[in-house]
Amino acid sequence: MRSHAGIASKMFRVLAEEGINIRMIATSEIKISVVVDEKYMELAVGVLHRHLIWIRKITVAQKALLELPTSLE
Repeated sequence: MRSHAGIASKMFRVLAEEGINIRMIATSEIKISVVVDEKYMELAVGVLHRHLIWIRKITVAQKALLELPTSLE
């Protein structure tokens, strides 16, 4: 994911911390897909959602800070 550096490593770390093994990885310029055992599917979706939504909120907040005017005119 060219425009979101580090997202793949964060995704893999989150899954590893939960003990979820990745069976297969597929990537493109706009998405990352993984295959996990079916018994871990709901857990994987839940933890990735929690962690990546949090990362998204930080990214949006950082972008908003960068777009603030540098002086009050």
